[in-house]
Amino acid sequence: MNFEEFFSRYQHLRLAKPEDNDAIITFLKSISMRMTNMTLRYEFSGSIWKFLDFQGERTHVVVMENDDKTIHGYGVLSIRKYYIFGKIHNAVYLSDLRVAKTLNPDAKKEWKQCMGDGLFNYKKIDEINDSPYFYSAVLSKNVKALSVFNKDSFPAVFHPIMKYRAVSILGRKLQTYLLGFGHKTPQFTVMKAKQSDEHKLRKFLSVQNKRKIWGDYFAPPESSDFDEWKRRVQSWDNFNITDFILVKDSKDKIIFCTYPWSPQVTRRLVVDRAPLFYLALSKLFKLVGKIPILTGKPLKVLYLTHFEMAHELDETQKSEVLKGFFNYLYKTGTPKLYHSMTFCDYYDPAISSVLKKFICFNTPAQLYQIYAKENHPQIIELDENHVSKMSFEAAIV
Repeated sequence: MNFEEFFSRYQHLRLAKPEDNDAIITFLKSISMRMTNMTLRYEFSGSIWKFLDFQGERTHVVVMENDDKTIHGYGVLSIRKYYIFGKIHNAVYLSDLRVAKTLNPDAKKEWKQCMGDGLFNYKKIDEINDSPYFYSAVLSKNVKALSVFNKDSFPAVFHPIMKYRAVSILGRKLQTYLLGFGHKTPQFTVMKAKQSDEHKLRKFLSVQNKRKIWGDYFAPPESSDFDEWKRRVQSWDNFNITDFILVKDSKDKIIFCTYPWSPQVTRRLVVDRAPLFYLALSKLFKLVGKIPILTGKPLKVLYLTHFEMAHELDETQKSEVLKGFFNYLYKTGTPKLYHSMTFCDYYDPAISSVLKKFICFNTPAQLYQIYAKENHPQIIELDENHVSKMSFEAAIV
């Protein structure tokens, strides 16, 4: 059966269609999120499907309706290839679950039942029968969601894989602003990537991700597969290798990369509430040419996507590489154009030591594997043969 047939058994759930776009945008605009002392909400421009193209190769939007057919709930299934334990698998990312208090009780029961049914019967559903793994991310402060998912009566298991934090750098501390990062990196060179770096960069991304417990499917550069590199070239706005920032060692080997990027044109985070501390701090930043944070206005966020440091680097080397990178980035003047720079970190000690030089806030969260209680694939457990990291882009979650 296909998704249309699967959802037809539920009175209050259905697949969204392009003509639902405006109603979905209006609904999402009404739902706020609490994130580490701030209240934020998403605003979309144009089609939400444009943003979802950034996220996955195949995406499906599910809406939850009351009896009058108005939307009071929303969720997304995004499917693409990953390296899982070093092997290539399709996986489904369950994201953006939004359930309004106004959703009627019958509909609330239905979405939980639907999740259990879909996970148990995924092999019978055309769109996901090739995807044995399902996962999601839940903010650590989202106590309400966690309490629902952890109930014995909930038909699915949320198995914790690993913790991470979304790091948002607001600016440099005064001492760092005046004296710099104090780095010594004669053995490293920081640079913008050139077209001639593509083969090395794609190989670096492939090796990095294949060694993780759960990595993005960046195929070796000689492969003809439609991998994440080719998908992002096709779907991400203005994706260009010359916008990557690289760090190379003395042998011209890539040991760090990131791609500063923003989906701002398609989706924006709007500040509904911010603590006085951040608003006051924002006014100080304005004195050095940085844009201030204003309530009711969108945040301009620069996401450090494809954020990879070579696994073989030790803690000291990682710290020096990061200091060199941030020193380079600040010299370009780019950070002044944004309220924050954001990336995902798995509590790496080297990153933690460098972050002491910044004013930043962290949003702790947990990545979960999801499966039906009666039917599950190989359960993801950390092991010594793979790097204890997942590839998770803050820009497209």
